[in-house]
Amino acid sequence: MKSESKRNIEINKEINKEINKEDNNETISKITIFENSYKYTIVIVKFSSFYLFWMILHYIAAHVYTEICVPKTLYGFVISPFIVCTPHCRGLRWVIVNSTTVIENMWILLGTWITSNILIIR
Repeated sequence: MKSESKRNIEINKEINKEINKEDNNETISKITIFENSYKYTIVIVKFSSFYLFWMILHYIAAHVYTEICVPKTLYGFVISPFIVCTPHCRGLRWVIVNSTTVIENMWILLGTWITSNILIIR
C-alpha cells in the first residue's frame, strides 16, 4: 500500500513537472508575442501620428484659408488679390501645399509597402 501511494506521489510530481514546463513555454511564448506586438505598435503609432498631424494641419489650413484669404462675398472677391499676398495667407498656402505633398507621399509609401508584401514569395 505504501509503495503504491509513493508511486502515485511520484507520478503526480512528474505530471506537475510536465504541466509546469508547458506553462513556462506558453508563458515565454506569450511574453515574446507581447514584446513583438508592443514594438510594432510603437512604430505604427509613431508613423501614424506623423501623418495624422499633417492631415489635421492640411484640413485646418484649407478651411482657414478659404475663410480668411478668399471670403465668399462681393467685397471678398474685390479685396482677395490684396489679401492673398499677406504673410498669413502665404503661410497657409505653404501649409496646404506641403501637407498635400506629405499626404501624397504617404499613399505612395503605403501602396509600395502593400505591394512589396504581396509580391514577396514566402
